[in-house]
Amino acid sequence: AVSDFPDVKFIILHSGAPLMEFFEKALLVASRNHNVYLQFDFWIHGFFGVPKFIPNFKTDAESVGRLLGRARDVVGAPNMLYGTDTHSGPSVHGDTLFRRDSGFNLGDAIAWLRDLPNTARQYGVDFTNEEVDMILGESAAKLLGINGYPKRETPHTFGWKRRSPSVYRGGA
Repeated sequence: AVSDFPDVKFIILHSGAPLMEFFEKALLVASRNHNVYLQFDFWIHGFFGVPKFIPNFKTDAESVGRLLGRARDVVGAPNMLYGTDTHSGPSVHGDTLFRRDSGFNLGDAIAWLRDLPNTARQYGVDFTNEEVDMILGESAAKLLGINGYPKRETPHTFGWKRRSPSVYRGGA
């Protein structure tokens, strides 16, 4: 079990994509283990070879915004990562940093995430710029030990709703 290795950092790639049942299981594991991080590439830009297989920020921004909001409420932005682990090779370059045939590029995804504090409100989800910064790199920097994020260590700084037990256990 993950809890048997508290000093090991785990990243659940794709956060359970493409199935919501797997997403819920990923949330459960991450909510109970402070050393588990969720990575959200496919939930943001979908699967390119299978149109409409899961929502993406271009076809269903509301679903993606709500999904990210749910993850933030359960595990907190410090344990959320945006990254891409499958976009490499000759089809990925220039303005088409995902795939030529997809119509997506990395800049579009980053711009959509950066604007999340404005756009998510229309779906009843509130994000702060600080939370978006965590998702786009601060959380990864903390995970890799590149730089610290002292506010993350302060219990209940951000007021996220969490399942029990919380990662903010006051040193327990």
